[in-house]
Order: sequence, then C-alpha cells, then structure tokens
Amino acid sequence: MLSELGLSVSRLIPAHLVPGVLSGAFTLHGGVIRDLGGQIVAHLALPAQTVLGLASLTPLGAITSAVSSVAANFQLLGLKRDVAQVAQLSMASTTMAGLGLATGLVGFIYVSTVMKRVDGQVKKVFEKTEQVKAIMESTERAQLCQALDDYKVSTVLTSDHQRIPLLRDARTVFGRAAHHYSSRMSESEDFAEVFAAEGYFVTACIGNALSCSDLGHWDEARQNFEGHYDQWRATAQTHCAKILALDEQERLLDKKYVEVLPVAQLVRVLDFAHGGAVRGIDRIDELRAARERGLEWSDIKKICLPFGKQEMVEPEQFEFVKRLCHRDDVLKNYRDHFAFLKDKEISAHNFSRLTEDARISANQDVVWITPEEFAA
Repeated sequence: MLSELGLSVSRLIPAHLVPGVLSGAFTLHGGVIRDLGGQIVAHLALPAQTVLGLASLTPLGAITSAVSSVAANFQLLGLKRDVAQVAQLSMASTTMAGLGLATGLVGFIYVSTVMKRVDGQVKKVFEKTEQVKAIMESTERAQLCQALDDYKVSTVLTSDHQRIPLLRDARTVFGRAAHHYSSRMSESEDFAEVFAAEGYFVTACIGNALSCSDLGHWDEARQNFEGHYDQWRATAQTHCAKILALDEQERLLDKKYVEVLPVAQLVRVLDFAHGGAVRGIDRIDELRAARERGLEWSDIKKICLPFGKQEMVEPEQFEFVKRLCHRDDVLKNYRDHFAFLKDKEISAHNFSRLTEDARISANQDVVWITPEEFAA
C-alpha cells in the first residue's frame, strides 16, 4: 500500500500546490511536480496504455483523453483555462520527448517501446544512409536488444534464483551500451550517427537504472542514472550549440526559420544550448543587438553546420534540437524519480504497480500521488 510509504492518493492535484506551480516555486513537467531543489512533491498516475502511448511512434487516442483529464483536473479547482494549459503543455513536452512519465517506468514493455521508437525514427529519417545501416546491424545494438530480452524474461520469473542472474546480466550490458553510445554521441561528427546514438544511449540508461532498481540496488540506480544524465545533458548541449552555430546565432532570426523555429521555441533551445541559463525573451534582444553589430542583414544568407557540408540547417536537425530540449525536462524527472525511489526503498516496477492499483481502486483516469508532508 502506498500509505505505508508515506504517500497519499487524491483525485485532484492538491489545491495548495497550484500557486507554487503558477509562481515557479514548483515545476510541472511530464506529470511530475518538483520543488526548485528537485524534490518530488506529486506524481501523476495515468493508465498504463497512455504511458506507453507517450513513448510510442504514434500518439494513441488515449493520450488526448488523458491530457484533457489533466487539464480538467486543474479546471475543477476553479482555475482559468489558460492556467489549465500548464498541464497540457507538460504532457505535450513528454510526448515530444518520446519518453513516458516517471511513474510509468513499467519494465520491459516500456523500455522496448522506447527502443522501437528510436529504431523507427532512425529508419524514417536516415533510411538510405550507410552509416545508419551499420548502426542498426552493429554488435552493440544486438547486445542492447539481448539485454532487453533478458530484462523481459526477468519480469515474469518468480524465482529469485533465476531472476537475479538475468537482471545482473542485463544491468551489465545496459551499462556497457550506455558507455558505448555515450562515446559515439560525444565523438561522432556525423549527424546520422549522433541521432541514433543519442536514442540508444537514453534507452540503455533507463534499462540500466531499471535493472538496478529491480535488483533492490536503489542507490546504485539513482547514482547511475544521475551520472548518465549528466553525460547526456553536456553532450546534448554541445550538439545543440553546434547545430545552432552560436557564434553566429543572430542568423536564426532570418524569416526562413520562422515556421520551423518560432520565437518561443527559439528562446527555449538557445537557453538549453547556452548551458541551461534561462534568459527567456531577453535572448531575442541579444540576437537583435548582435545582428546590428555584425554584417548587413542582406548579406547574411546561410548557416554552416558541423555535420557534413550542409549550407543550411536541415529540418530534421531543428527537430533534433527541439527534441533534446524536451527530453532534458523529462530526464530530470527520471533522475529525481530514482532519488525518490531510493528514499522510499522501493523498486520502480513495484512503485508503478502500486500507483496503478491505486488509480484503479479510485476508479479514476488520473490520480495524484503525494508525499504526506506535501499533502493537504
């Protein structure tokens, strides 16, 4: 029972938390409310099929219903529609990141869904490149798939004598895969390889943390995921800076980028590429000032990129940058979630099972799981 872990279940988001979300004292991303120190103050629990839909190639109809339920959850508290959109944007960010909710770490089905999404994106975007063909047929990817299979078998075994060796093997292989794909993501100058390596790196990171968690090594799960996240974030910011050509970032104001990178997204990706320092709309004033100091705008025609010899930012590269920004929000949730699980001394799988049981028992599409110290 969640109550034995010092957690309470409520149909609505606790009303006293809402002012903190609106003021910025709490952040809401992907169904997790955190304070500024990263401590989780509330989890959103959704139906399992919706969580998987958030990580799938094509969003399911259930997602739309769940997002509406979250927005209505805010509106039932008497809040205005524009306030309810905070929740909708949170869910949209999770969908764009291609990852599920922190409370939806539901084992093999979830991780394999993320893996399939990565495979699908790689094949769709880079179907004809020899580099990606080599990645898809590589020994490292085959080992990653084997680790997924071992983890799958472990989830249905009841005997620790059989389950634990499989989990240990999966943990080791996931860890090696994370190291390999982290290196490829960091060192490669080929955009196709970076694109693929990033996806497999994230898959391996989640798999490694889940394996540690199911073994009962909660602190190891927390430490490993935090270390992997730090590596991922530093490398992702470096690639964003390269793609956006920060030494000539004022060129991003050109009208040809208006549709693919509207102002709100431009500000967000620039903040991320600059190391996460939040400057907001002030970034636009900086770009305007830089433009005035530089060449005549009529002479600025192209952006040079580090990946190959392209003379203009390709749409898939802009999409990659935006996805990295959204992933950063969701991966922070995972990092803090594993710290939460360590404090509660419970595995990710068992916590997910308990939250789903609580949601079904409450007969609700959406419930909030709140530590007693933050409950009303």
